[in-house]
Amino acid sequence: MNGVWGAGLLTATVLLFSWARGVNRRPDPPAWTRNEATATAVTVVTIAGLAISVSFLVTGFAELATLLAELEAPDFIIIGMGAALLGYFAWRLTAPDALVEAPSSNPRPRIRPLDRRSRPTTDHPPAQSTGSKRRLRRAA
Repeated sequence: MNGVWGAGLLTATVLLFSWARGVNRRPDPPAWTRNEATATAVTVVTIAGLAISVSFLVTGFAELATLLAELEAPDFIIIGMGAALLGYFAWRLTAPDALVEAPSSNPRPRIRPLDRRSRPTTDHPPAQSTGSKRRLRRAA
């Protein structure tokens, strides 16, 4: 039961902190958020709530450990089978598509060469080569 109280108090503390931070971060926050006393009060309540909720959670886990120590072997077998089944279904829901679907016949992407219209242009004119007259006529 302490674990439930700890989880509830932790949730309430996080919600309080999120609400106070959201109100404080508005473009035009209310006047009470600019007061240093209220900021300190919210901080103290948040830290105290976190500390108390963590202590409740720790005692809840201690109670769970004593409960597990009292279990017999058949209980562990049933719990283990249930955990394995739950893990299998969780894995099936979150498995990557590559493990579920068959790979395509062509895994490589098709690369097209650049044509003259899509080549990058520069500010400089093409360099004159010292080749034959035929090449010089083509460049011009």
